[in-house]
Amino acid sequence: MRRFIQGFGRVAALGAVTVLLWSCSDLKKDIPTAVSLQTQVHPAGWGDSTSANFHGKSLKVGQYDATSCQACHSKQYTGGTSDVSCFRCHTSYPHPASSKWSNPADSTYHGAYVKKMGWNLDECASCHGANFTGGTSGQSCYDCHAAYPHGTGWKNPTSSASHGKFVKASNWQLDGCATCHGSGFTGGTSGVSCYTCHVQYPHPTSFSTGHPSAMLNSDFPLAQCQACHGTTYAGGSVVNVSCMTSGCHVDRNGTPKSPEACNTCHGDFSAPASDLASAAPPRSLHGDTLTTVPAVGLHQKHLVGAVNAPNVECAACHVVPTAVGDAGHLGTDLRAEVVFSSALAAQVTANGTFVPNPTYNTTTNQCNNTYCHGNWKADSASSPYAGFYTKSSMDGLNAAPHWTGTSAEAACGTCHGLPPSGHPTGLGVSCYSCHYNSTTMDTRLHMNGKISLTGFGQPERSF
Repeated sequence: MRRFIQGFGRVAALGAVTVLLWSCSDLKKDIPTAVSLQTQVHPAGWGDSTSANFHGKSLKVGQYDATSCQACHSKQYTGGTSDVSCFRCHTSYPHPASSKWSNPADSTYHGAYVKKMGWNLDECASCHGANFTGGTSGQSCYDCHAAYPHGTGWKNPTSSASHGKFVKASNWQLDGCATCHGSGFTGGTSGVSCYTCHVQYPHPTSFSTGHPSAMLNSDFPLAQCQACHGTTYAGGSVVNVSCMTSGCHVDRNGTPKSPEACNTCHGDFSAPASDLASAAPPRSLHGDTLTTVPAVGLHQKHLVGAVNAPNVECAACHVVPTAVGDAGHLGTDLRAEVVFSSALAAQVTANGTFVPNPTYNTTTNQCNNTYCHGNWKADSASSPYAGFYTKSSMDGLNAAPHWTGTSAEAACGTCHGLPPSGHPTGLGVSCYSCHYNSTTMDTRLHMNGKISLTGFGQPERSF
């Protein structure tokens, strides 16, 4: 009896299992074949960008709040229980929290991401549109930065979409550029320095108040200026701003002049003595105007303000270039070479036997051995006025005045005695009586390499 009951139980259990399996088999028949989790959860067209049910449009309606997606795709959107990662199709969306995605200081900043991708924006275009003005996302990249992503022609000066024309249209405001290229435009989060292509633009902050110094520090890259402002600096195809409209690129009469004009950098050394008050003062390349600065010194006194001698030309002491870029003009030592190329400084006297060797000491700022300051000798043996000599020669004092000194170092009596050594004394007349037939000095005849006895009706004679 017990065996019968046990046998019957086994049969009943088997029957129950059979019924259950048969039921599951029927249930399975109700499930459509090749069905995915996506179509079970999301509506039709969820992955079709042209469908009204496209997931991008759904996110847009929800202000891009993807929190509900996290239930299946995980908080990191890498798969979760659905085992479907959002990044399988687009590697940068969903974006990190706005506080990070929009924060230049965060490692997940979108600028850093784009930089990491080699500035390849194809993925961005899939949501923001081919022209990045919104696309299916409706979010234009230009809502935050007006010039990025850069369009075709950005680097082409002849293109209407060139970055030069864009900056011009923005009235040269570069705040948008600074967002990615840094406040100093040396790279910023983009890692691309604006100075890689043009070394002087964007202009430094000091450019408007002292750009000669900025140009000096950059070795005067005038070709860079011409690239934007034109070969004549009057305005080019990229920038129609003339350099001659600035206050320093005009002469004392307001006439425009080229940035390559000598007095643009060196000051108005050529102003006549009668017009010095209205002239731009002589200055160094750093903008100094004090005569105690060697680059300024006594230039003005020599060029237009000489009292006891004729004015001196620039070429008397320097090699004057014909163009700014001439060799030797813009030297790396930032010092103008004094070469005493004038015949006057090295005037040979004593009938060709006394040859001075003029030099300039850059340490003491002194002129040495120049005829101009008394390095001369007048030989009585070759003079028709031998009776006026008290020894075989009359000699200068060979003064070594300081270039940064005062006019006292060039006063009468400093370059030669009054009268000179070897000249008779106690004649009872002034120097001017015999040498200029006047009561005042004639600067045309003084320090000209000749001895003048005009009061005696004699022609000038060389020493």
